Amino acid sequence: MYLPAADEDCLSVALAPLSALSICNVERVGRWCGLAKRQRGVSTHSAHGAATAGAEDDDDDEDDEEATSSAATATSTLKSMQNDFDLMTLDPKNKKEQDHYAVLGLAHLRFEATEQDIKKAYKRLVLQHHPDKRGESKTYTREHLDAVFTCIKFAYEILSNADSRRAYDGVDPTFDESVPAASNKSKKNFYSVFTPVFARNTRWSKAKLPKLGDENSTFEEVDNFYSSWYEFQSTRDFSYLDKEDTDKAECREERRWLDKQNKAQRALKRKEEVNRIRTLVDNAYTCDPRIKRFKEEEKQKKADKKAAKAAAAKAAVDEQLRIQREKEEAERKQAEAEAEEARVAAEAAKKTRDAAKKAMQRERKAFRTACKSHNYFTEDDAKRISHMEYVERLCENMNIRELEELRMLVASPVVEDARSAFERSISKLMSQQEREVKAATEAAAKRHGEATASASKSAGKTDWSVEDMALLVKAVKSNPAGTVNRWDVIAYFVNQHSSTKMERSSKDCIAMTKRIQKDSSLKNDITKKAFERFDKEHGQAASRESVPTERTEGPSGVVAWTADEQKLLERAMKTIPSSDPDRWDKIAAEVGSRSVVEIKKRVKELVEKVKARKSAAPSK
Repeated sequence: MYLPAADEDCLSVALAPLSALSICNVERVGRWCGLAKRQRGVSTHSAHGAATAGAEDDDDDEDDEEATSSAATATSTLKSMQNDFDLMTLDPKNKKEQDHYAVLGLAHLRFEATEQDIKKAYKRLVLQHHPDKRGESKTYTREHLDAVFTCIKFAYEILSNADSRRAYDGVDPTFDESVPAASNKSKKNFYSVFTPVFARNTRWSKAKLPKLGDENSTFEEVDNFYSSWYEFQSTRDFSYLDKEDTDKAECREERRWLDKQNKAQRALKRKEEVNRIRTLVDNAYTCDPRIKRFKEEEKQKKADKKAAKAAAAKAAVDEQLRIQREKEEAERKQAEAEAEEARVAAEAAKKTRDAAKKAMQRERKAFRTACKSHNYFTEDDAKRISHMEYVERLCENMNIRELEELRMLVASPVVEDARSAFERSISKLMSQQEREVKAATEAAAKRHGEATASASKSAGKTDWSVEDMALLVKAVKSNPAGTVNRWDVIAYFVNQHSSTKMERSSKDCIAMTKRIQKDSSLKNDITKKAFERFDKEHGQAASRESVPTERTEGPSGVVAWTADEQKLLERAMKTIPSSDPDRWDKIAAEVGSRSVVEIKKRVKELVEKVKARKSAAPSK
């Protein structure tokens, strides 16, 4: 019968998906089935009467009248006995492999059968197959019928005992242990494919497990489902499949060995069961559309959170940039205003300097002209050149007011007055320069004394003799860097060989070593003393002197540079940059005892020496 065709205005709605196909055992009933059995020589009326009699038994205490009636019915049935499960095919040799539920007629109930169901089924079969109850059969021998009853009795023994029944149920041959594969078909029909599989495997769990659910299940429900199944603990112990019967052992050792073999087989089966359940859960997790949806939702949440965080960070950065731009703009305007003020002030100062410079130039020119008009106040050519130098020095050292006053005096028509004014100015200039040189020398000596006192204080002891310092130098050279406990070894060496018997610590040796490295004059004293001691010990009369570092006058009458002046010059050259317009004046003030001309000359000499040394050095 087909459904009628739907009208065009009708709306089709899918209510639910069709369930998967399944194979079912159908009992053959009806008059045509009975006719077919009778044609084969099977009495259907007696079998039906036996089943009816078994169904009417409600307890184990039936009256004798009902038992007699059932026995009579069973006797008539045994003459040609055959039903859906052919009991006549049972073999006691294979009784462990038989389907016990099918033997008792409980194949439709199986593990759901109660103890009362099992007792009723067994009692019904006892009335049919017990040697004292059954009749004679023309088809089967007495031995065969006894073997069939033995199999029936063994099935009841297994199912009536709770432990043995649990062991048998764990290896139920009708149980479907198949696991759906993680395929596209399973993904499309996830609920219809996996729901019955999880439902039938729930019977093996020790704890109560949640159901698979549907597409409306929450994340917590799905997570609880998979967490519970991943912690699945099976009740199947597979002891029914033991290949070795420990009751047949002849001794205790053999029983232990058989038990060990059985336990190994059970462990292997349990491992396979764990892998099967794990594969089932893994495949379900892979195909579950809810997991994919939850992951996408979680990914979207993370993306939204990340985007919100990035937007907040960007807003914060933009705000900081805006504040920074405003600050930079304000600073720029302020800098421009200050630069403009500085420019105006610089222009004004430049104009003032230019005016002062021009005034100074005019005054110097007028002073030179006045001195020249008087022939530089001498008739001697040699003195005239000297007076010309004095004129230039006066122009360099006198300010415009002093120079103007001197010019007015020199420009006097009275030559003697002009000469006396000129000579007084020269004397005053010379005395002033001498005072400056003396003050600079005293300042340099004071600085040198302070440096020496500071070095002595840092050395820790001021009573180091030249011999002790020579011993210290020797110990430092003999024990280079890397020596274990170097400074302790050096201090021990100095204390052992010192004639002063003064105990020196490692800190004292370190401080004096630094002092010797910094003070070149101290190095020269130590070297000189060492040479003198060497000459004295070897009887040499001539004493060697170190290279002089201080001289009062050179071969041309020029005062030589001392070591302290050289140090002051080098320090000033390093600290005062070349971009400073007043650099040479500051260097001269730092040195103290030298003029700008002498400093420039000294620097020129040092540069020439360095160039000559580089040109004379062999090329690598």
